[in-house]
Amino acid sequence: MKIRKDLEYALISLLAMEDTDRVVSSRELAERFNIPLNLLRKIFHQLNQSGMIDAVRGPKGGFRLKRTLDRITLQEVVEALSGPVSLVACLQSEACDQEKTCNIRSNMTALQDLMSGFLSSLTVEQFGRLQYDKNVDRSRRRRSTGCRAEGVAV
Repeated sequence: MKIRKDLEYALISLLAMEDTDRVVSSRELAERFNIPLNLLRKIFHQLNQSGMIDAVRGPKGGFRLKRTLDRITLQEVVEALSGPVSLVACLQSEACDQEKTCNIRSNMTALQDLMSGFLSSLTVEQFGRLQYDKNVDRSRRRRSTGCRAEGVAV
């Protein structure tokens, strides 16, 4: 599984916006982080529609956070950009060729619930504080993510 670029760019931008009290232009962030401007504008439109950021019009316009990052979860950001999280189509009530013979639907449901629970429990602020522990030995990596953040068990 791979995280989409629009989610990466949204997180980069949200974290950068927290570091300033002023309105930030999409052009400024696009140049600073080497993000395609048209894509960033689309991302900002989606984040604005979902109530995470505000658009400020005018010659000194741009965007600012509507809520602090400790009040925005990763689940909200993902859903603002992609819609509801669904690991497989059948969990979104879409047709499935294996419906009558599937032996993993309940497992996929459990996995999706775990993933959704994790994403909804982790705020963007907590995500910004995650640090990979390079000193975790290989045998422990198989059982642990090797990441830590204040207030987050991962």
